[in-house]
Amino acid sequence: MIGSGVVRDVMTKGVLALRVTPRTMGESLLLRVEGRLTVATAPTFHSAIASALHSNARTLVIDLREVTDIDARGIGALVKAHLLGQQHNRSIRFLIRNGHVAHLIRLANLNEALTLLEEAGESVPQGESGMPHHLQGSHADGPPYAHGDQS
Repeated sequence: MIGSGVVRDVMTKGVLALRVTPRTMGESLLLRVEGRLTVATAPTFHSAIASALHSNARTLVIDLREVTDIDARGIGALVKAHLLGQQHNRSIRFLIRNGHVAHLIRLANLNEALTLLEEAGESVPQGESGMPHHLQGSHADGPPYAHGDQS
């Protein structure tokens, strides 16, 4: 089960295409997503979300700050994660930084439907857990993150 610390990797031609690393934080579970969230890797992402929803976590924070490429299937996977969270009565939050991923989410008009935690600056203070201080525990309020569209 992903909640117990199983890392999921997808390799393409010997290169890491996607890595999903879980980290339990009290009643929350942080899923750090690194690499490409595309048609080739979306099934692995979906599998990680499904496993996380079987954990005891009440909130899933999906950290997309290290996603280097995302396509329409990747955006669809984010929507699917959001819908699965609703079906399981879990809060799903997406941690993003201003850039390609944020732009595509806005372009798809999903910035109002998805709960976004947007990084306002380049440096993010992190606790021992590796999770930003403002996201530790079950609260995700205050700087350097802002909810929703900041344009």
